[in-house]
Amino acid sequence: MNIIQIGVNRGYDYLTDIIKSYKLEKIEKIILVEPFTYHNDSITNCYKEYKNQLFIENIIIVPEKHNKQEKIWYHELDSVHQNAYELASLNPKHAHNIRNHYQVKDMKFNLVDCYSIKELFAKYGLSRIDILAIDTEGLDDKIIYSIDFQKYDI
Repeated sequence: MNIIQIGVNRGYDYLTDIIKSYKLEKIEKIILVEPFTYHNDSITNCYKEYKNQLFIENIIIVPEKHNKQEKIWYHELDSVHQNAYELASLNPKHAHNIRNHYQVKDMKFNLVDCYSIKELFAKYGLSRIDILAIDTEGLDDKIIYSIDFQKYDI
C-alpha cells in the first residue's frame, strides 16, 4: 500500500487509526506532507513503527508547478505552547479571517518550497496510491483537479 497525506500537522488524527489498522508488511510507503518542520518529531513518534516506510516532506503542495517558495501564514495557539499551531493558509485573506476568529494579535509566516502533486508522485515513483488524504485549507479541490487520473491509479 502507498499512502499519502497532505496536511498531516502533528499526526495522531483520523488517518493514523486507518493506517495502523493495516499490517506493517502491507504498507510500502507512507508519505506525509507537512510544511512546518517543527511537527516532524511528533509525526515521527506517531508513526515510529513504520520508520522504514515513512517519508516526511516539509513542502507545500500546489495545483501547478511553479518552482518557488510561498508564504504560509499561521498563528500560535497560545504563548505557553509555542509549537501549538491551530491553522495555516497560503491565502492572506484567509489568514486575516483566522486572526479575527481566534482573536490573535499577529499572524506569522514561513517561506516553504512548493511542489505539484505530480512532482510528489514522480519523486517516489508512484503510479498507484491506495489512500490519498488532502487537507490544505482551501486548495483541496484545485489539487484534486490537477491529478491525471488516466496516469495515476488512486
